[in-house]
Order: sequence, then C-alpha cells, then structure tokens
Amino acid sequence: MGRAFHFNILVCGDGCVTECANFLSNRALHHFIVLRLIIVYDGFMGDKAWKQRERQVAAYFGGERTPLSGGNGKITRADVIHDDLFIECKLRKKHTAVTLWDDTKELADKEGKTPVVVLCEKNRKGFWIMVHSDDLAAL
Repeated sequence: MGRAFHFNILVCGDGCVTECANFLSNRALHHFIVLRLIIVYDGFMGDKAWKQRERQVAAYFGGERTPLSGGNGKITRADVIHDDLFIECKLRKKHTAVTLWDDTKELADKEGKTPVVVLCEKNRKGFWIMVHSDDLAAL
C-alpha cells in the first residue's frame, strides 16, 4: 500500500477553495464546507530504498523485515526477524569492502572461480567471510 496524505480543504459559498491552515481563526465556520481528502500514492511514492533492501534481505533469508528496527523494535533490534540469525542491513552508496570484492571478482572471473573476500583484524581471532548472495549456494 502507498503512502497517504491528508488534507483539510475549505469550500466557501462562491466556490473558492483553500487549504485550512489558520484560515478559520477569524471566520464563521457556517460559511464553509470542510472536506477531508485522503490521497494515496501507490507506486509513485514507494518505500525508502533502505526499507526495500531490508525486505529483499529478509525474503532471501526466509525472515521478515522488522518494523521500527533498531532501538524502537518490539521483537528484536535486528533489521530482520529470523529464528536463528541477527541480520543488520546497511545500505550505502559505496562500501570499501564491496570495492575490494569487485576487484577480487574481476580476478576470479578470469580464472573461472567464485570470489570470496576474507577480512581479518590484527590481534583479533577469527575472520569474516564475504560472498555475494548469488554465489552463496556455490560454496
């Protein structure tokens, strides 16, 4: 469903139309008809891009997007409701790690291999594995 916009419109006896605002402050209400308009934009004004991406990620992992995620979440503080995973989505114009993955993919494609980027931090055990969602099943 789209986003709804509500307007209070005044129509006076001679047919002029104006938006409410403070118009009635010094005028008699009986001279006007007040119309309540609700305009729904479906598809024209969709979700913000980050909400769309959270829904996409939730569907990929078999979960559901958390409404009011973060500090306001009632079920979880994760972006996706899932039984086993705590999923945090970050949509940015550019991620440094993704740039590294792009470079790695170019090299991997030349050899016919699946690109995998592994991130490590000094003095910290373990590592992080970065794989594109399209390639996850290949592992």
